[in-house]
Amino acid sequence: KALSKARELSPADPTILVNLGVAQSLSSQTAKEGADGTANESAEETLRNAAEIRPSFALAHLELARLLGRSNKIDEALTAYRSAQAFAPNDPALHYEIALFLIQNKRGKEAELELLAAIQIAPKFSNARWYLAQIYEDAKEYDKALEQIQKVVELNPENQQAKDRLAELQKKMK
Repeated sequence: KALSKARELSPADPTILVNLGVAQSLSSQTAKEGADGTANESAEETLRNAAEIRPSFALAHLELARLLGRSNKIDEALTAYRSAQAFAPNDPALHYEIALFLIQNKRGKEAELELLAAIQIAPKFSNARWYLAQIYEDAKEYDKALEQIQKVVELNPENQQAKDRLAELQKKMK
């Protein structure tokens, strides 16, 4: 209600619209509305409006991408992610989020490129390296997977899960 009132008072503020769209989306998830899709359609419309008001507002595109992804509108979500990325090309977390979305949707080669971009921007980004290793392992490129996991262990010497995965990969290499 407060965000709806704020929207009335300042209809051209994309920040208010993004917060309202997120609230609409969350309320549809928690109330299990969405049987008719009305709440999600309203959230989608609100987020699209925010992106139209200020096209360079990456957060509007990002939240729209997340909503579209949850609604299984894969190509539309990816388009919104790419719009967000156009305004934040050097954000390793955004590359990482897009990669996870691509992995979830069985688009490993595209995800690989996003993870490589994240690592290029932030070489110590262990989680990106972890998932990149998984992509390589799935492609049976064990040498590349091993290289990434070795780096994860190097960056996180106390991480037992990484050490265990390194040992598993080393066995596969033999």
